[in-house]
Amino acid sequence: MKRGFNFFALKSLLFMIPVVIGFVILYGLDLTPIITDSALFDHKVAAMQKQKVKGVKIMAIGSSITLYSINSAMLVQHYRMPYYNFSCWRLQMSDILAQLKVYVPEHHPEYVIICSSLGDFRFGADSSFLNYFNTSLFVRQWLPELFYVQHYSSVWEIMHRMHSNKHIAIDHWGGMELTIPLQERDWKAWNERWPFPTDKTSGQYRAMDSVAAYLRDQNIRLIFIQAPIKASYGSVPGTDRLLAAHFDTCRSIMERNDAVYRNYYDTTIFTDTLFNDQYHLLTEGGRIFTKKLFNDLDTIIK
Repeated sequence: MKRGFNFFALKSLLFMIPVVIGFVILYGLDLTPIITDSALFDHKVAAMQKQKVKGVKIMAIGSSITLYSINSAMLVQHYRMPYYNFSCWRLQMSDILAQLKVYVPEHHPEYVIICSSLGDFRFGADSSFLNYFNTSLFVRQWLPELFYVQHYSSVWEIMHRMHSNKHIAIDHWGGMELTIPLQERDWKAWNERWPFPTDKTSGQYRAMDSVAAYLRDQNIRLIFIQAPIKASYGSVPGTDRLLAAHFDTCRSIMERNDAVYRNYYDTTIFTDTLFNDQYHLLTEGGRIFTKKLFNDLDTIIK
């Protein structure tokens, strides 16, 4: 009986060896496993693992607003501090809270920068991110190939996702510049108005309060920047009151949690030519945004 079991165990081991080697090869070829519903998030965690990103003094985190607004090279050159941009498309405040509770103990930032707009308060949490956040640190850092098994997807699915998102090009610090030629611009998005507020907005305000309180309790300085919005958004009657109410809510939450609040909704500085759509800045807009950050934060980030 013992001999039979040992033979079975040996055959199982021999069967697993080529499977494991296959996963290692796939990971090395950047055919990374599908972990969450976000191709960018999965791509970024793989890039972080390969770069061995560990320990940052300045952490940028948030949705695509943070991703595109901050020019990484400019910020690193200016502050000369370890920095990484952990932001990802479509993150809501509740997702940012879950992300911070994993990344803060790992990276020990002294400053957290969140650049935010209306889109960060429109939906509920994306539970697929918990596939990554609830996995042990050991697996995430040293055995990421296990995600091929934990969240099984066929090689075809993995290759299809990579091909569909081949425009993902994060820089060395996790940021991304938004460079879309005029002829390729999505003109529907140029004037699109996201419904706001939604039935999820109040819950996301509560999540933002929790974000600020968590960072305050960790003795980490939170810097919250209301991002620019294209002028035409505010031209519709009644929108000024809606925006003012949102700005007041965010400011109040930040102030009662001892965080820094700055509002960059200024259509005289951030003119329409700097935008790709109503909410996202093109590369030149990101440079202007980052320079303005320096003016406001040089007395805070030391």
